[in-house]
Amino acid sequence: MAFNVGISGPAGTKMLYAQSLVANPGKSLGRTGKTPIVQYSKKIYDKACIVFDSEISIATARKKEVCNEIKPYAGTATDYISKEEREARTSAQGDVANEGDF
Repeated sequence: MAFNVGISGPAGTKMLYAQSLVANPGKSLGRTGKTPIVQYSKKIYDKACIVFDSEISIATARKKEVCNEIKPYAGTATDYISKEEREARTSAQGDVANEGDF
C-alpha cells in the first residue's frame, strides 16, 4: 500500500514526503522518537490527510484519502526552542525517560 501525508490550510496543501511511502502487509511504518515529522511553521494548517495512491476499502466505502481536523492549541503561547537550546537544556537537566514516547 503506497501513501503520502498531506497537511492543508488557507495557504494550500503541502505533501510531507517527496514521494509516496510503501507499507508492506504485516509491517509497521512510522516516524516517531528521534525522527518525528515536527517542524516550526508560521503557516496555519487545519487538516491532515493520509493520501493513498490507490483507493482502499474502509467499512463500506472506497476512499483515496482519510483526513482529520487539526484543532488550534487552546493553551497559552509557548516559546519556540531551537534544537541547540533544547540539547543544552537536556544536558544540563539530564535525559528524559521515555522521551521517544512523547
